[in-house]
Amino acid sequence: MLPSDNRPLGPLAEDAYQRLLDSIDPSAGISINESHERLCEDDFSLEEAKYAVEQLLNRGYLYAVGDMLFVTESEDTPT
Repeated sequence: MLPSDNRPLGPLAEDAYQRLLDSIDPSAGISINESHERLCEDDFSLEEAKYAVEQLLNRGYLYAVGDMLFVTESEDTPT
């Protein structure tokens, strides 16, 4: 289920989300530290990367299990 919060993410978090979608294997996830590293490789500062990931977690676009991040699936996502 995608987040029910209708507020826009903001350009930084939205950009991070699009970039992380390409990096996260739906079945394996990605570590939180690796997500920060990947975003930094894409010209985010470490502070921006941490902020964006926090926003995505708080808004339900990503979820964490331990220190692993996973993309929240939508009802439209094929299984």
